[in-house]
Amino acid sequence: MKYQLGLIGHPVSQSLSPPMHEAALLHFGLEGSYELFDIETAQLGERVKSLVAGGITGFNITVPHKTSIFEMCSERSAKATASGAVNTVVVHGSKLSGYNTDIEGFKVALQSAYDRESLVGLSVGIIGAGGAARAALLALEELKPKHILLFARNSGKAAEMLKTVAVTTPVLVKSLPSTRIDEPLGAVIQTTSIGLQGDNEAYNWLAWFDQGRDDQLFFDMVYSHNGKPTPLVEYFSQRGVRAVDGTDMLVHQARYSFQFWTGQLPPFEVMKSALVAARQARASQ
Repeated sequence: MKYQLGLIGHPVSQSLSPPMHEAALLHFGLEGSYELFDIETAQLGERVKSLVAGGITGFNITVPHKTSIFEMCSERSAKATASGAVNTVVVHGSKLSGYNTDIEGFKVALQSAYDRESLVGLSVGIIGAGGAARAALLALEELKPKHILLFARNSGKAAEMLKTVAVTTPVLVKSLPSTRIDEPLGAVIQTTSIGLQGDNEAYNWLAWFDQGRDDQLFFDMVYSHNGKPTPLVEYFSQRGVRAVDGTDMLVHQARYSFQFWTGQLPPFEVMKSALVAARQARASQ
């Protein structure tokens, strides 16, 4: 069988997904390819139909199409249904089956970065109220923190999101910018694009977390395309806070996507090494 795989989004030109999946195909001796499909929102329906008619086996979805693809799937996994978003599709004839591997990918990456199986007894902050925040909420639900503070520019949007995400962990919505919290947080999960370009406003928003304790973790879901730390990871690392970006989350979600398509779960290091090599090559250009 020849696997025709790819990534749908807009834009997608900077994605590091192809080398990871190509390395996984090679590792298992499978024939196939992984391509990038830059598709604008207005073209999504027709382009997906064209890809399916052309024999695509499966594909990933990134912004801004995760919720739109969710609606196009005839079958959805429990995690996709809970999140209202799909990032992985398996094609069966003309039918699309949707999955969400962001949730498990984030959970495993967070556990590894924090070196703990659960977050029992810890208070955790999430910045943002979009699709990535949904994935973070559902992953944290499985890790059982004491409670979650959800920081968002639009507190009304955050409250509406919580109505559609089935979590039992207590969640308190707080508006951004926020310069004060009532208790120290064990971890903060950054799910938006703030700070990606070194936006000073983002640092002001996060000043309350700048406490330099060795039991804190800052997790930036944004991942580096050039091997350098993201601006927020660099900011917190310089101040003694353990900080990681979304690279390992990207690798883990890709592993689980690949497993849905092929039935084979690639070793983490196979896909991570391919990503690092591609990133280094890009940085040297």
